[in-house]
Amino acid sequence: MRIAICDDDIKMAAALEHIVAYCFQNDTTRFSCEVFSSAEELLREVEADSFAFHIYLLDIEMGETSGLQAAAVIRKSDPNAEIIFVTSHQEFMPDAFDVWAFQYLVKPLDAEKTRQVLLRCIRRIEEKRSIFRFDTRKNTVSLYHSQIEYFESQAPEIVIHLTDGTDRTFYEKLDALEQSLPITQFARIHKSFLVNMDHVETVAQGCVWMHSGAALTISRKYHHSFNNLYRDYVLRGSGR
Repeated sequence: MRIAICDDDIKMAAALEHIVAYCFQNDTTRFSCEVFSSAEELLREVEADSFAFHIYLLDIEMGETSGLQAAAVIRKSDPNAEIIFVTSHQEFMPDAFDVWAFQYLVKPLDAEKTRQVLLRCIRRIEEKRSIFRFDTRKNTVSLYHSQIEYFESQAPEIVIHLTDGTDRTFYEKLDALEQSLPITQFARIHKSFLVNMDHVETVAQGCVWMHSGAALTISRKYHHSFNNLYRDYVLRGSGR
């Protein structure tokens, strides 16, 4: 899980970084934490990668760009990110909820309360948002299942089509990938396509129509199995 701390107070940022590490029992295989001293610095990272972080700890009162302004940009690029505000002034609290903040912490921070808030936030992500991880040549990337619209095989690569209209690629066989994903959410419809049923708009005329407008052909081989899976999915009720 990737966490960003943005605070122009070096001591406060260090204290938050320590609390984050405590929440993960200092197990760096479970988390990474990056500290930014300004909103501008953080937003450059977000501009380069919309899904750079899962949790943002933002000081509201900073330089030219406030934490609230940064949160508005983050929220547009990643509606699934969790945002926790840190500030000295409670009067900003109503504005925090405009960007769907998870929580609002008032300085001086109570370490135990901060830990509890972070642990609840982590549990929320782990319980409600299953994460898909894959390796690129440079690093390991984590995405929420909810961010993935469908996978497309373009051998030897797989293209991940995301709900924000962007794509990611990695090396894998679609057969192996299919086995690693929950069958209740992802369904094979073609030798080249594996779709997230949460993002299926409709099924008609031998095609699966996705929310993005993409029309993906259902091949004869997968027609029967997909229809059964999709029927069961609809009967359970979608997770949208």
